[in-house]
Amino acid sequence: MGIKTFAPLPVTVVDVTFVRTSTLLLRFEELTVLTDPWFCMQLRGLPCYQRPGIELEDLPTIDLIIASHLHPDHFDRRSLSRMDLGGTNILGPEGTARFARDLGAKAVVDMVPGEVHKQSGVTITATEADHPDGEVNFVLQDGSTTMFFGGDTKYHHGFTDIGRRFAIDVAMLPMGGSRVLGRRIVMTPAQALQAAVELGARIVVPIHEGGAWMSLPPLSFHSGRPQELEQLAREREPGIEVRTLRPGEMARF
Repeated sequence: MGIKTFAPLPVTVVDVTFVRTSTLLLRFEELTVLTDPWFCMQLRGLPCYQRPGIELEDLPTIDLIIASHLHPDHFDRRSLSRMDLGGTNILGPEGTARFARDLGAKAVVDMVPGEVHKQSGVTITATEADHPDGEVNFVLQDGSTTMFFGGDTKYHHGFTDIGRRFAIDVAMLPMGGSRVLGRRIVMTPAQALQAAVELGARIVVPIHEGGAWMSLPPLSFHSGRPQELEQLAREREPGIEVRTLRPGEMARF
């Protein structure tokens, strides 16, 4: 088997700010994107102990919201109802248009894997995912940088196909490893590293660590998972850089 080689990373054009869980603020040259928006301080009646790194009122104008799925910690209707979405497009899985029809957005589009949305020089392609309630993931390309947003997905073998179709520079991957009633619903750090290898990603930004709510072991408390991913990458895949961000911290790519 030949060795896969990569050209140097392109000149930086994208700023990524980690907000909380899978909520990220992506600022391309002409497009500002918010992923999996969640700003409330409670979930399903339980309190959240981790505040968003950016408060809702401090957000810039959002051109596009992408939602991997419609669980309340990934599509926070309560917070979105407080935003002026008149100039904002929303992309999400099937059912999003019906679920968000009263939020006042410019347009709400249901997407299935393979469908493409183009806006302000950025091409957004929906890809398959594996998570309850019909999640989709997204590849974002601005002509020089290609990013993969993994939302809340479990590990699945579709990453290999995505890696063949797209030259992924930065992969934003969940790695909390959460279980519900013993059933794995989010990738572990080891699985996230394998996904990064299959995607061909050169940089991984850990997301969805877990523990922002219901934070009593073993329910959802996974402190240290990004550091575990960093250690695994150093030991097994030194060519992959893990860029861990704290809430409110920005990385420039």
